[in-house]
Amino acid sequence: MEPHEEKIRTLMTIDAPREAIIAFRRLLFLNGISMQELFSHVMRLSEFNNKLVISLVDSCKKAKLEENTKERVHTNANSIYNLLEKKTPFKSSERLEDDNESVK
Repeated sequence: MEPHEEKIRTLMTIDAPREAIIAFRRLLFLNGISMQELFSHVMRLSEFNNKLVISLVDSCKKAKLEENTKERVHTNANSIYNLLEKKTPFKSSERLEDDNESVK
């Protein structure tokens, strides 16, 4: 970084499983770098469209899409039926009978 370049400080919160954070921090500690140093380096590399950074972002994007898909997919037949029952306009036979009586 050139001495005349403006630095911007940003704060970041990372939500991850405890084990992943421990492993990540351990890896950084063993290599003698901080999280700040790592992310600053990645940001500088991204400025030049570094292939490694682009690959990492693509991998993250795919993982996010897969995770979102898993959350939306219901593999259990009962959960599918429950979801359909919530969305149907006729939640019970009583409602259907009430509607028929009001038409008479």
